Amino acid sequence: RLSKSDSRDSAKNEVTDFEEALNELKLSILSLAERSGMQITGKRDVNADRPDNRSMVELSLCEEVIETAEYFFKGIEGRMEEIRIKDGRMRSTIQQLFLLLKELHERNNHSISQLMDRGEERPPRSREVKTMKMLAMEVQKELDQPKIKEEVEDNGNTGDSSKSNLRPILPGKVDLMAALKSRARTDAGRGGLMDALKSRVKAQ
Repeated sequence: RLSKSDSRDSAKNEVTDFEEALNELKLSILSLAERSGMQITGKRDVNADRPDNRSMVELSLCEEVIETAEYFFKGIEGRMEEIRIKDGRMRSTIQQLFLLLKELHERNNHSISQLMDRGEERPPRSREVKTMKMLAMEVQKELDQPKIKEEVEDNGNTGDSSKSNLRPILPGKVDLMAALKSRARTDAGRGGLMDALKSRVKAQ
């Protein structure tokens, strides 16, 4: 049974957000797979794959994207269980992307090994991968700290600051999922892995 904060309408909105995010991510993953030389049009045929000519930097960033995507998939599946909604099409999409990422990961490892045999070093991670649990803990910590918002009421005395009232905004009134979504958008605005990879690709 859905809790008060998880009304049927809000749950449906979450599912819609997940579907849109998965569609966008799917296009990005297909683009990464194509750059690796994988044949992705029509029926999958490994014999039609092209040589992998990516650099060590691009391969490493691709691995970070794969790791992040897998955490993202698990986060969606976990949330769907929480709000007790089953979506066969979404589950099928996630399973298909998991299989594609697994093959892309194996291809990455093979290419990375070849480059390391030639003396190239793998660069350090561009950023720490944060799981949904880690993000939830960060956001919850922020929500647990009471915030005070000063609201000035107009009592007809313009410029009289003595009429100001301080009203606390209670953490309990803030929806954790909404805060998590806001954090995700903020992090994306700082330059996500996909943006970094696209920038690197254009520079090559």
